[in-house]
Amino acid sequence: MASIVDDNRMFLTAETDFGLNMLRQVPVSESVVFSPLSVIFALSMVRTGAHGKTKSQISELLAKGKIDDDAITEHYSNLSLQIMNAENGVQSRIANGFFLNKDFNIEKDYANEITEKFLAKVESYDFTKANETAKTINDFVSNITEGKIHDIVNADTVKDAYSLIVNAIYFTAEWEYKFYSESNKKQNFYSSENDTREIEFMNDMEEHRLYTEDDHVQVLSLQYKDTSYAFNIFLPKERFGLEELRNYLDGEKIEHLLSRVEITYISLTIPKMKIESDYKLKDALMEMGIDDMFGDEADLSGIVKSPQLKVSDAAHMAIIEVDEEGTTAAAATTVKVVPMMLIMEEPKKACKLEPRMLSKQETDFGLALLRQIPSSENAVVSPLSVLFALLMVQNGAKGKTKEQIDSIVFKGQPDHVITSYYSNFIQELSRETKVLTKIANGFFLNKLHKLRKEYQETITQKFMARIESLDFGKADETAKIINDFVNETTEGKITDLVNEAALTNAFAVIVNAVYFKGDWYYKFKAANSMPMDFHSSENNTRRIDFMNEYEVRRDYTEDDEVQFLSLHYKNTDWAFSIILPKNKFALEEFRQSLDGEKVKKLLTSTAKTYVSIAIPKMKIETDFKLKEALISMGITEMFSDDADLSGISETGGLKISKALHKAMIEVDEEGTTAAAATALVADNMAFIQREEPKEFIADHPFLFMLSKNSNPLFIGQFV
Repeated sequence: MASIVDDNRMFLTAETDFGLNMLRQVPVSESVVFSPLSVIFALSMVRTGAHGKTKSQISELLAKGKIDDDAITEHYSNLSLQIMNAENGVQSRIANGFFLNKDFNIEKDYANEITEKFLAKVESYDFTKANETAKTINDFVSNITEGKIHDIVNADTVKDAYSLIVNAIYFTAEWEYKFYSESNKKQNFYSSENDTREIEFMNDMEEHRLYTEDDHVQVLSLQYKDTSYAFNIFLPKERFGLEELRNYLDGEKIEHLLSRVEITYISLTIPKMKIESDYKLKDALMEMGIDDMFGDEADLSGIVKSPQLKVSDAAHMAIIEVDEEGTTAAAATTVKVVPMMLIMEEPKKACKLEPRMLSKQETDFGLALLRQIPSSENAVVSPLSVLFALLMVQNGAKGKTKEQIDSIVFKGQPDHVITSYYSNFIQELSRETKVLTKIANGFFLNKLHKLRKEYQETITQKFMARIESLDFGKADETAKIINDFVNETTEGKITDLVNEAALTNAFAVIVNAVYFKGDWYYKFKAANSMPMDFHSSENNTRRIDFMNEYEVRRDYTEDDEVQFLSLHYKNTDWAFSIILPKNKFALEEFRQSLDGEKVKKLLTSTAKTYVSIAIPKMKIETDFKLKEALISMGITEMFSDDADLSGISETGGLKISKALHKAMIEVDEEGTTAAAATALVADNMAFIQREEPKEFIADHPFLFMLSKNSNPLFIGQFV
């Protein structure tokens, strides 16, 4: 029998693979941030109500079919509690919500499951009052994310929805060793061979930081005061090799790199950064093979037996800010669940797993989402937020709809494993100390519909979903309620996740919002920050602010393709990991080869390494096309007229019409702030002897990951 450690390692690899898959959905030329965990929690709530292919697709994506449902649920239930119990100045929150159209019912078992396991807030709203409902959901997200994520849904998102499944996550933490702002300098950042820009860099000279490397990448791990948290930078050794690095890395490699980081004498130069992303989550999920829940064959009958449900849309927003003090990050994921009978358009189509396996599946899922974004764009997504929204769909899905979610997202893991994992994850997030983490799930129901009692009980008990019945006829009001839900969770970082149009014909809007804010365990000295060239591509170099640390010991590893840096927060369970391709302009190729297994290898191989670090301060905001992503990933069924979401409502005929995801991340000398929100609209239907330090100069495109004990909350790229 596998040990708990082995179980968790399996989950980490899966989560990392998911995050890398999300990352590969984004062009290598774009800065991006997202939260794989936010997406995963949203997907987990979908999965909890899904059956058949709809469930199996999500399970395959999350755990590659290697763990049973209870183990998955237990893992994420525990993980959420860990996130919420951050210590040493790390503030982390995660919240799940199931916002139900009050005109529908929800299965009691489903409501109980998501409430118990994912601490989901299950609330019923009048979806005809779309603006009010959207505001409620947006407030839910905004409150969790400290306003970092707002307006993730609007009245259009709420209209005609059966429910909105929401996850929100928030993190803010101070570096274990802060950067000195006096060391900040303006330097060139080489985005590409033809694009160089001058930005502000943070610098730490001749410090001891966690570092490792291999032939391809330098890895710098900057810890926060709670050293379970870290900001990991993966810097390709080849300046413009981010594409190749993205394709090279996977969950195993990342875990291996991170496991090898050791205190290293190093000088650091990294950009201050603020990234905000509105991630096209539906597109990414479909690209990654989660298409069943979006199609007419979706089976979400675990949410309600009638009407038949499917996921019509999935959204994810995330933000991260990295500066001399630490990091603030937030993300939210929403999944819109709709009754199929009101959908007229043709939709787009694109064994036992140990609990640890889910993190690998989450990473794979996150990477699959990222691959939906051009590698030339900055981007961030929260796989966790999307996963929680999908979990609420999955819990009400049946047949092919459930099988797709189970297979593509959760890799065929049994329901009880998935539900238990994510339910525990929510509870763990609520107990986090030293970082601020929030996660919230919401099911915003059109008051014209009802949920199955079992479904309602599942998402409220397992995912702590807030279920509200709203008047979707008042789309502007309903959208405002949903957006307020997200805004509250994400501390205002994610706003306007849904609009009035999203609520048209909606049965419900399923929402997840996630927020993270953590200070670095070792803060960057602002005095070391300076402008440096960032080489986005061979033809694009820009000057941006870098944060620098010189000759320090940090968690670092590398292999032939990447450098891997893991920066811990004050709560050292949390880390910001940077995957830096050694081939400077090979991000696209690297994204394609990277998976959760590779990421896991990188993470587990990090060791304290003598290293000098230079990483950009960053702020990335992404509005992710989640529906297109999910369809591209193979989750098509829940968006189609064959979707089976009968576990959500007895009236049946539901499908997911929209999938929205917004995410943002800000990384600076103090730490990281990240937030994301996901909305799925259901329509009817990361004493030492002195030696020469390693150099970790993140002046060209790289991948990054903010993790909790290697669980990837946020994954993104800076270009």
